[in-house]
Amino acid sequence: MNENQVPHSKEDHPYISVILPALNEELTIADCIEEIKTVLYENNIPAEIIVSSSSTGRTDEIAGELGARVFRPEKKGIRECIP
Repeated sequence: MNENQVPHSKEDHPYISVILPALNEELTIADCIEEIKTVLYENNIPAEIIVSSSSTGRTDEIAGELGARVFRPEKKGIRECIP
């Protein structure tokens, strides 16, 4: 397993979901996801990363390319991004 993969073993830690509300964050979403993946990997915490976005730019595409699940709320706005 390399540092870009998040461990998926439930032996030492509970499985968690990291939810990132995002709105037009294409300039910062990659760094944010990579930092979270690094912390999870270094601490052997099994998790999934979910990006909740009603963005109009490439935020969803970038998050998906980095392995995050993308949730798109029907309504627009940062407050609607939290499922």
